[in-house]
Amino acid sequence: MAPVPDGPPLWLRGRRHGRRRQLVVAATGPERVLPEWWRPDGGETAARPRDYYRVVVEDGCGLWVCREGMHGEPRPPEWRVQGRFA
Repeated sequence: MAPVPDGPPLWLRGRRHGRRRQLVVAATGPERVLPEWWRPDGGETAARPRDYYRVVVEDGCGLWVCREGMHGEPRPPEWRVQGRFA
């Protein structure tokens, strides 16, 4: 869950923690990556903008998360954890 339109996530819920919700206590970003200019626009397979955030959850774990897509598009945005920081 995140405030809209461009805010970082407020909490994360993943598969590895038994669907337990983790509160985000700190976040930096976004770092926006736009689709490549040479790719065609439109359709379900069209590239979407991505916003990357570095977040720290309540247990102290640092994560790199990505939101693919923007609010207000026909397809809702999708969140993914891209990596973990030590």
